[in-house]
Parts: sequence; structure tokens; C-alpha cells
Amino acid sequence: MYMNEEISSQVREKNQEEEIKMVTDVNRLEDYDDLSGMTVKKLEYGLWWANNSKFIKAAAFWMLMFAGFISWAYTFYTFMSYIGFGIKSDNDMLYQMVNNRVIGHEYLSSVAPVDIIMLDQPQVITYASNKHDIVQMIVNQNARYFATFDYYFLIDGQATKKTSGFILANEQKYLMNLGYESNSFNKVQLVLENIAWKKIDMHKIPDWQKYYDDHLTMKASDPIFSTAKGSGLSEKMNIYLINFAIANLNPYNYFQVPINVLAYSGDSLVGISTVYLDNFQSGESRVMNINYPYQIDKVDRVEVVPDLNIMRDDIYVDFAGGGIQ
Repeated sequence: MYMNEEISSQVREKNQEEEIKMVTDVNRLEDYDDLSGMTVKKLEYGLWWANNSKFIKAAAFWMLMFAGFISWAYTFYTFMSYIGFGIKSDNDMLYQMVNNRVIGHEYLSSVAPVDIIMLDQPQVITYASNKHDIVQMIVNQNARYFATFDYYFLIDGQATKKTSGFILANEQKYLMNLGYESNSFNKVQLVLENIAWKKIDMHKIPDWQKYYDDHLTMKASDPIFSTAKGSGLSEKMNIYLINFAIANLNPYNYFQVPINVLAYSGDSLVGISTVYLDNFQSGESRVMNINYPYQIDKVDRVEVVPDLNIMRDDIYVDFAGGGIQ
């Protein structure tokens, strides 16, 4: 009897050990490595795919349906647009190709620059018995073209010295011959030759007025006009003076800046002089004293006008002292 109980107890202990071993083996299932290559992760992925494949296939189907709908809708829109507008556009293009086989004179005239305009007649300011200043106002009405040229004055059929000149886009300016000596003359005519038009590159200069302001803004303080009695060798001559300060407000330095100083009495030009500012630096201000060798009874207004071709690269000076591009 006692032995039977002992044997039963041993059997129960053995069964408990086997149960504990089985639980331990189950807990280590994740470490199981099948020699055929099947892993627990693959089994988990396969189970996930089996549970979700129906939804994934449905999502892919509707995405393809939506893409197809967009594609067909765009194709239909393009086709209808061509029917509504494209056919007419093609017909118009064919008509123009047939009826405009070559570029005609009218087209060239429409895109060519307009000729320089000469305002009124040349003006002559006499300040001695045989000395004269001759000036003529010209205008460039072209917004995208500037020009270089040669000019001279014909005085009673005789040509003065030929001079190189320029005019910027949308600019009006005086051309002049100062100090011309002649005892008398009757007819004066301005002649322009070798006019070369150049179109402003819109890629480099999209806004001409801004470019002009950035390169040619020079502010003159209120000029003061005065008269002084001469002395010594000039005791019989009155001296007419205009004093002002001029500042270079541009971010550029210039080798030389010609300045025209124009004196007006009412709307009439009564005095003109040209001075040259050498090595005029950005931010610099200079005081100018201009003498006029002829009598000026009254001056109501003075204009100080830079006469600088800002389309040339060789007028600028960099900070190291060389030309800039």
C-alpha cells in the first residue's frame, strides 16, 4: 500500500516537470529557427496579409479607378478645348502664314526706332562781337533705344568741327558748340550723321527708368546767381557767377562727369556752360563756381544736367581704381 502511494507520487512529479518544460518551450517559440527558412516574423507577416489582403486590394482598385478618372477627365477637357478654341487658332495661324510670307516694310517700321527730333531752330547766344554759343535741343522718343552719332552745325554753309554725341532712351538734351568765332552769320543748321541705334537688353535692364535713376542721380543744391564787377584786366567787364554744390548720389564712381549748367530767364535760355568733374566718387559732394563771360540781365532758373552716357562700361571706376564691367 505504501509503495503504491510512493509510485503515484513519483508519477505526478514527472508529469508536472513535463508540463513545465512544455510551457518553457512555448515561451521560447520566438527563438525558434526552422531549418527550411520559415521564421516567426514570416509567419506573422503571412497572417497579417491574410487578414488584410482584401482591404489592400480594394484600396488599390479604387486608387487606380481615381487615377483613370482624372486621366480621362483631362483628356476630355483638352479635346473640348481644342474643338472650342484650338481649331480657330490653327486656322488663324495658317491664314497668317499664307498671307504674310515675308516681313514687310510696315512691320519693320513698327519695330524700328523713331528718328531723333530737333526742336525749333538752333539758338545763338552772342557774348562778344565775334564769339557765340550755339545750342540745339533734340529729343529721343524711343523707350527701348538709345543712339550714338556725330554732329556739327552748318553756319552759312560752313561746317563746324564734327563732334561725337549720344542720346539715351526717353531723353531730351542740348547739343552745343560753345565759343564759336564769327563776325556775323545768318543761317544755322544742326546736322546729325552716322546715327547708330542700339536696343536696350530687357533681360539685363528690365526697367529703364530705374536703371537711369540708379546711375544718373546727381543732386545740385539751389544754385545762386550773382554779378561781380571786374577789376584789373577785366575792369570793363562784369562777371556773372553761378554757385552751387553737386552730390553724386549713385552707388558708382566715375572717371569724368560732364555737367551742363543752363541759366534761364523765364522760358528762354540765356546762358550755358559745361564743366567736367574728374574722378567723381559715390557719395561725394563738390562746390562749383561757374563764370559766364557775357551779360545776363536776369536769371530765374538754373538747371544742372549731367551729360553722361551711362550705357558705356568705361566711364565707371571701381574701388581699386580700375574700370568695372
